Amino acid sequence: MFTEQPYYEAKVFLKSYNDAITCLREAAEQKAQVEFQEHVLQSLATARTRQELDVRDGQVVPGLNFGQSKQTKLFQFSNHVFAKYLKGFEEYNGSFKGFQQIVIEGLKRMKSDVK
Repeated sequence: MFTEQPYYEAKVFLKSYNDAITCLREAAEQKAQVEFQEHVLQSLATARTRQELDVRDGQVVPGLNFGQSKQTKLFQFSNHVFAKYLKGFEEYNGSFKGFQQIVIEGLKRMKSDVK
C-alpha cells in the first residue's frame, strides 16, 4: 500500500540540496578571501609605487614617503584619539566595570569637544 520510496527520494533530494547550499557557501567564502588578498596586494603595490613601503632583503620596510601614507596617518590619528580621550585604556587590566568607566568618560570628553 504505502512504500518507503517517496521518503527515500525526499531524503536524497534534501541531502543533495543541503550539499549544494554548503558548496555555494564555501565558494562564496573562498571568493571573498581571494578578493581580500587581491585588495591587500594591490594596496601594497600602490604603496611601493608611491615609495611609502620598500622591500629590502625580503623584508617590508618604510619607504621614503612612509609618513605620507594613508595607513600611517590613520594610525597617528587613532593614537591621538586614544591619548587624548581614553587615557589608561592600554594599561588597564582590571574589571569590566572599570574598563566601561574609561570608555564612558572618554566618550563624554569627545562629545564635549564636538559641541
